[in-house]
Amino acid sequence: MLLLSVSCGYNLIGKGNYLPEDIKTIRVDMVQNVSYKYGIESQVTNALIDRLSSYSGIDVVNKGKADAVLKGRIKNYVLKPIEIDQGGYVTKYQISISLSMNLLRLATNEDIWRDDDLYFYKNLDVSQSIVDSLEFESRALEDISEEIADRVITTILMNF
Repeated sequence: MLLLSVSCGYNLIGKGNYLPEDIKTIRVDMVQNVSYKYGIESQVTNALIDRLSSYSGIDVVNKGKADAVLKGRIKNYVLKPIEIDQGGYVTKYQISISLSMNLLRLATNEDIWRDDDLYFYKNLDVSQSIVDSLEFESRALEDISEEIADRVITTILMNF
């Protein structure tokens, strides 16, 4: 009988991680927001907590003893028109968020991981209704928050 083992270098979500062995609990601090867009810090923070909580072997704690803390800062939020129709109406916007994130080992106050130049964007088709446009912006912010969480948590845990 011939057994063949193939490895592609990817890990399944929720199965193990590449954090240092002493990091078992992580606290996620509220992301700071120095942009003009009120409220996006909550969306990003909640997405980070949800994504991190989906991994086994890591306990996400609100308060108390944590081995590490995940911190972030939204540096900029931009909503700009990128498409205009013949009548001069905006038909598409682009939302972009730039931020910095770091995972800090609390015992030594040293960064385990840091990225000061994260950038995410989403294009947003706009209808003629302002209500629809605001709803689309809200959905786009949810999508971007999930993308931020996916990339940050995957980078931290899977060492990509």
